[in-house]
Amino acid sequence: MPSRTPYNMLMRAMPLARLSPGRTALVLIDIQHHTTTRGEGQDAEARLRGIAGEFDEYYQQAEAAIRNVSKLLAACRARAIDIVHVVKADDGNVSRQFRLGGLTLPNAESASDDIRPEAAPQDRETIIPRGVYSPFSTSDLEAHLKARGVETVILAGMLANVTIALAAREAADRSFDVLVVHDACASETLEWHGLTMQGIGGGGIRVLWAQDILDMLEGTRQ
Repeated sequence: MPSRTPYNMLMRAMPLARLSPGRTALVLIDIQHHTTTRGEGQDAEARLRGIAGEFDEYYQQAEAAIRNVSKLLAACRARAIDIVHVVKADDGNVSRQFRLGGLTLPNAESASDDIRPEAAPQDRETIIPRGVYSPFSTSDLEAHLKARGVETVILAGMLANVTIALAAREAADRSFDVLVVHDACASETLEWHGLTMQGIGGGGIRVLWAQDILDMLEGTRQ
């Protein structure tokens, strides 16, 4: 049964904007082996702790999300939409919260090598490492987007119930229109994912499906 979201009922939905080059960016967060590949990174740590099974739902979501990310990337590249890859990495500025969590991070210098092949960066695509939860708090992501004239941000990646939700709200607070792609994200569990996607929308944030974004890029959905 869907949860009630009375606060979101108060907020008007953001009108859908035209997704055009020079005004739109696809921001991919943590599409990495460290965060999405069984036997590596987070999963390796989970196996050491004997809790790998707790993440079965997450990895199922992640694989499905990455397939949709690949489709979004192809469509955005074909239309010269700006692409930004944000990756979890030790950039020398790891937050206290990350350090207290005790999880290792990939080295920032080789962060691009950790990106999944389905989302491998191409020439002139920006890679931004981060050692904090929010991609906006310590990196130059905001400056990069505004320097490019970006007004609308398409968000996809991991973890939806933590980093994507935080990034969406912080992007909206920085006056970007935000489109979160429901099925190009993954949360810790299916229940968390449903709750996150249901609760995140409102104001400057819309939650759509990958096909919706593809249709908007094609100009068949306004």
